[in-house]
Amino acid sequence: MFGQVGFFNKFASKAYEVKRPRDRYATESAWLLGVLDERHAGRDWVMGADYSLADISPLGWVRRLTRRLRRFLHVQARLNRGLARPAV
Repeated sequence: MFGQVGFFNKFASKAYEVKRPRDRYATESAWLLGVLDERHAGRDWVMGADYSLADISPLGWVRRLTRRLRRFLHVQARLNRGLARPAV
């Protein structure tokens, strides 16, 4: 979802007269960020105390959506923790 909304916002939003696909991906991405935000409430990482693949895999996608993260405080905090890791 994050990749699709990125495509429409960066490359295709002006080329497409029908905005419905772009809006669908934007809405779905916001919903997924909300799910992540709820999951991170009271946890350091997706699965609790341990950093895992579940935290690594969405990191790049979520990083590209930083303008949309203002209302997802837990996701933003988790993104900052993930980016601060030495291997990242």
